[in-house]
Amino acid sequence: PLDPRALRANLEQSREDYRAAVDGATQALGMLDAGDPLGQQATLVAVRQVLALAAGRERPLTLAAVATPVGAQRRQACLSMDAAALAAAVGRRLRLEATDLQALTTAAMVHAVGLSRLPPQLRDESRLRGRDELAEFRQYPRLGAAMLREYVGFAPEVIQIVEQHRERQDGSGFPAGARGEQIHPLAPIVGAIREFQVLANRNGPPMPAAA
Repeated sequence: PLDPRALRANLEQSREDYRAAVDGATQALGMLDAGDPLGQQATLVAVRQVLALAAGRERPLTLAAVATPVGAQRRQACLSMDAAALAAAVGRRLRLEATDLQALTTAAMVHAVGLSRLPPQLRDESRLRGRDELAEFRQYPRLGAAMLREYVGFAPEVIQIVEQHRERQDGSGFPAGARGEQIHPLAPIVGAIREFQVLANRNGPPMPAAA
């Protein structure tokens, strides 16, 4: 039989692990946004932490909501960390090789860095109004890829996944309208995670089941 006290202890530790992972993601994304040369290394550390949590058996990764109100930067870090955690879980389920799993998880962690290069009113895609705002918003994957190219350590695969994670097989995606084999095979996974997060957080508190 399961020990309730042990379960509570594991859950509390999982929450602490989650908070620590969000702290790491917040620091890494802030460094990337500021152009800090150590931003890539901080991202790698954060990704390793997520992969270690995803591989845990006694305390499997828990996507625990932050209980206290958070600022915009930390909220984005929470979304990025959760995206990386979901990518790690999907990658493990697909039995990806270690290099592909790390590329997928890293790309998920940094997939939205380009949003910081947009005006604040354009960063929430659920509130976009008009074709001009939509067209400008749809450049964020390209902006994110350009940011990552400024760092020596990001693998070309990671940059390609970030740039193409909103593309679709039929060419209806953005920013380039790529289709079929032009799209990195791992990019649609990050795109699906992004779509899930947008739906889950639309018009109020997160609703993962509805998404």
